[in-house]
Amino acid sequence: MTRFLVVVAMAIIVACGGESDLRRGVTVRDSAGIRIVENMAPSWDEVTAWRLSTDPSLDIGVAEGDPNYELFGVSSVVRLNDGRIAIANASSELRFFDQNGIYLRTVGRRGGGPGEFESISWVRRFRGDSLAVYDSRLNRISIFDGGGAFGRSANMQPRNDVPRPAVVGVFEDGSLLSRGGAYFAIGPIEEGLARDDAIVLRHAPNGGDPVTITTVPGGEFLYTAWRGRVGGGRPLFGREPYFVVVDDRFYVGVNDTYEIKSFTPAGKLESIIRKHHDVRITSEDVDVLEQRRLEQVEDPGMRREVRRAYDDIPTGGLMPAFGWPGWRWGALGRPTQAIQADAARNLWVVDHNRPGIDRNSWTVFDADGELLGSLTLPSGFWPSDIGSDYILGRWRDSLDVTHVQLYNIVKPEG
Repeated sequence: MTRFLVVVAMAIIVACGGESDLRRGVTVRDSAGIRIVENMAPSWDEVTAWRLSTDPSLDIGVAEGDPNYELFGVSSVVRLNDGRIAIANASSELRFFDQNGIYLRTVGRRGGGPGEFESISWVRRFRGDSLAVYDSRLNRISIFDGGGAFGRSANMQPRNDVPRPAVVGVFEDGSLLSRGGAYFAIGPIEEGLARDDAIVLRHAPNGGDPVTITTVPGGEFLYTAWRGRVGGGRPLFGREPYFVVVDDRFYVGVNDTYEIKSFTPAGKLESIIRKHHDVRITSEDVDVLEQRRLEQVEDPGMRREVRRAYDDIPTGGLMPAFGWPGWRWGALGRPTQAIQADAARNLWVVDHNRPGIDRNSWTVFDADGELLGSLTLPSGFWPSDIGSDYILGRWRDSLDVTHVQLYNIVKPEG
């Protein structure tokens, strides 16, 4: 009887236009021209799973000494094709190092002129060895060649419904992807949880002609009253959309559920990657966060408000499926991208930990959206650039000194 049910189930899958590989735990089907990948189990096993080298093969950063190696405020790191490293340091300059970590030069300074920066949010490779640098304060993209020479810049033009679009990536044709609409309160602010849509725009390479290509659920924002004032911030178990541009496609993951969607630059949905998610928020999770917050508060009135706020957090609902937990933003500084793509277009997605768990775990999907498995990175190491055989990022030591480190990715045969 059991064998009969398995045969029937497989026949149903085939009849619905899907391909199933029960051994690998994945089902692929077509729904109105959209490729849907349902992942039930990873394909890696103990033999084939990727891992990182035990120690970094490159480490840049010192507590004292040559000031060119003293790093702080590092927001982004990129490795060029010849092995050189570009580091966005102190949000206002790019420092270049050779493949051995030897300092080469610095470009940029604080300011608003060509080749200057106020707040670098990210740096990405663009068309080979060129670099695209996004300044969130100036809301401007600047393009540099691989040697650090300034080429051009593009200021993002706003629209009435999107007063300050934030750039999330650059397509291979030079057009820009931005998002807007998150956290903008319209009308009187009231206590409670607020959420709007994130408007996704595509801009011309000069930053102009913004066109809405799709909308997705935006981030949650919690407004609370304290001593006559209303303030807001990310809720502890808040939902958030995450974006990444990969050549001629962009991906959006909204962590209400474990689902990542792939779109064309015109906003056409092409595929959906899914993974089972049923992790629930428990009273123990809330207790851990409440205790951590109370340890930071001395005022008796404020402590009562903290307890009241945590008593109002519902339990039993789903934990965010992936992404950076709200309570870890302070420890991270500026968080790195929660969804990244490596040189082979594999997607790396950061796992959302329970409170009190300090595990830096990332789930990896191949270019077709099929689940490979997960890797645990060193604690406190936040990746910024992932190649075919390396992972590059920033790390803080026990003295709070910032380092840029490169680990090799070991991929067993088989």
